[in-house]
Amino acid sequence: MQKLIDISSKTALVLIMLVVLAGSVVRMTGSGMGCPDWPKCFGYIIPPTEESQVQFSPGKTYKKGQIIVWNESLQVAKDNFVAGDSFSESDWEKYTKHDYAIFNATHTWIEYINRLLGALSGFPVLFLFGLSIFQFKKDKILFLLAGFTLFFLGFEAWLGKVVVDGNLVPGQITIHMLGALIIMALLVIIINRNAGQNKTLVSKKLKGLVLLGLFLTLIQILMGTNVRESVDELVKLNIERTSIINNLSFNYYFHRSFSLIVLALNVYLFFGFKKEQIQMPYINIVLILIALEILMGVIFNYISFPKQMQPPHLIIGFLLFAAQLKIFIGVHSNERK
Repeated sequence: MQKLIDISSKTALVLIMLVVLAGSVVRMTGSGMGCPDWPKCFGYIIPPTEESQVQFSPGKTYKKGQIIVWNESLQVAKDNFVAGDSFSESDWEKYTKHDYAIFNATHTWIEYINRLLGALSGFPVLFLFGLSIFQFKKDKILFLLAGFTLFFLGFEAWLGKVVVDGNLVPGQITIHMLGALIIMALLVIIINRNAGQNKTLVSKKLKGLVLLGLFLTLIQILMGTNVRESVDELVKLNIERTSIINNLSFNYYFHRSFSLIVLALNVYLFFGFKKEQIQMPYINIVLILIALEILMGVIFNYISFPKQMQPPHLIIGFLLFAAQLKIFIGVHSNERK
């Protein structure tokens, strides 16, 4: 049973990370509305590949719920029918959840792959929850952790629909990111508990600082998501990337400076572990990841926010949070000062 729990939880974690990466690529390429509806895409289970598939065609058979682009609006088939020689309003109704009516095959398939990965991640999470039911008498905490993971995955799916229906409302995207972080954290905890690794004894002060570092990284990731949303909005307004920094709010400068606080705290932790003569390899990983994040931040600042850097910047942030969480759940304190 432990082996099955390990396989399912690790598989789920890998898929969640791939979903995060795919979501970042969606934002990088501006493909968020590649599928204007949810959970289908233009009313199809498998998305269209050519513009002709989302245009009105005389004599074509349409199924209920299929969507076409007509006169700069989206039209939804009311029922199954065979189209006549001309467009008939009696067969269609306007899609009213938003007014985004553009078809781009590349954007459609990038968004579809993102959704597909999200759906695939549900299988190992559901399997993990099933395993936790069989283990309920033996390990009630596993049942709760797996249950929360399944709940938040469902919440993320629902929120994805809300984000699409709202045509990528900025604040909801930040909440979407927080949900992904929670799912990742729950899976890391499950993996660690299942492994049954011994905890390392540290002072209360050191453990408190580890928790503080984890909290600061969470704030930094969410602030970074907010900055990214601002950048995306400026790009939509046709602001040149060379001028983006001049148009960003105080949040960007706070996010940039806050990285130094995160770095300073984790350097202090590095020497704190050394002082207490504790071998903690993950703190080295944390410092390397922070250094990479700061380097990317410098690139963003001086090379006009290259969109290609957005996915690795986000993924490294997630890995940083996971590494810090691994440290926190791997230590415990006593009365030592």
